[in-house]
Amino acid sequence: MGSSHSLVLNSLDQSLECDTEQQSLVQIGYTLHKTILKLYTKYLSNDGKTVDYLGLKEDPNFSEYVKETAKLQTAKIQSLTRNERLALFINLYNSLQIHALIINGEPKTWSERGKIWNKNYYVISGRSYSLNDIEHGILRANRRQPFSVLPRFLWGDPRKQLSLHNSEFDPRVHFALVCGAKSCPAVRIYRPGPFIQFESC
Repeated sequence: MGSSHSLVLNSLDQSLECDTEQQSLVQIGYTLHKTILKLYTKYLSNDGKTVDYLGLKEDPNFSEYVKETAKLQTAKIQSLTRNERLALFINLYNSLQIHALIINGEPKTWSERGKIWNKNYYVISGRSYSLNDIEHGILRANRRQPFSVLPRFLWGDPRKQLSLHNSEFDPRVHFALVCGAKSCPAVRIYRPGPFIQFESC
């Protein structure tokens, strides 16, 4: 495992600071996930049980992916429908999960896995989001996570604006999130629509 310190995985490309054509967050999230999923599939074993994270990390296309993640920092957060928000943050969660495993290595214990969920971030439109922030703060409608007495985003946290409302929460979202364990579902690309749809890579 790598360092236990917090890691921002999408460092800002200075050229983006002057970019007047900020891209849609939905489009950036979709493109990033489609890219990382192609790489992930390339290094997935034939039986689907292991991933060559070292080989993936050294792939030149992964370096290009990392550069593209910097666009999240300046992305424009537009008004999102419930299904747009679901598809966007499922895709970003799974992208960040794969990215974190590539950088940190595969965890050997649940304690190490917990550090990945809490210590690796994407900065999105100027604010930091960990895997637990996305899962519990946004996709689970800011419910408290196991063994916590407080919601993920406390009162006054501006990230709450992206949280699903209680009436919008669907517990089946759990089955779309990938934690890197062998028991996790297959990684898919999700697109918004009248219903959340997925496509193969």
